[in-house]
Amino acid sequence: MKNLSRRLVGALAITVTACASPPPQPSSPATAAFAADMAAPPGRARVYILPTLSKTIYSDPEGRAGIAIRDDGDGARLAWTGQTTFVAFDLPPGRYTLMADAEGAFAHFARSLRFAAGTVYFLRPTFFASTADLTQGNAKGGMDFEPVAPVVGRAEVRRMDMAALTAEGQAFLAQVRSAPPPGTSLMPDTSLATVERKLRELRQLHQDGLITTEEFDAKRRAILDGL
Repeated sequence: MKNLSRRLVGALAITVTACASPPPQPSSPATAAFAADMAAPPGRARVYILPTLSKTIYSDPEGRAGIAIRDDGDGARLAWTGQTTFVAFDLPPGRYTLMADAEGAFAHFARSLRFAAGTVYFLRPTFFASTADLTQGNAKGGMDFEPVAPVVGRAEVRRMDMAALTAEGQAFLAQVRSAPPPGTSLMPDTSLATVERKLRELRQLHQDGLITTEEFDAKRRAILDGL
């Protein structure tokens, strides 16, 4: 009987230990994709925006930061980081302007950054930590997208969820990914097969809710005007 009791206690101890620290599991397919393979896809740069650590009067008290992006033309809000959420996306190589904003009149800034193909970037938006930083321009308490060491960035991503991208953010990324690479001829291809393909892709974007009806009509007219 004593031996049986020991076996039961041992089994219970093993069960409790196993349940006390379960392995972290991504909560969505998007999180799983960006957390499992932290490598840039071919011909793309991969960007991770980590949560801000600037929980002060000049930033959101919950540690959130709104992330937006702009190229030479249009721009779009991508998503919000949080205490336990990151923002991630893939881009063609080139220069883009990243923007971050939180609470307060001074809690917003923009930085022009160049991203290279085949490179993974871990960035953290930081805001002024005090009035002294604001008035004296303290570099350590400034406003910027600070690079994060890859080993630190990967560890953070693995234990967090990925923020869902906005519809306008998804449309922006789809647009820049479909743009011709540098050095490609800008002469439009007006063959009927190409026009039909573009119209089908445009209709699919509209049906998926990635562009508005007004945007759909405007882009459709632009395609047909090119004939």
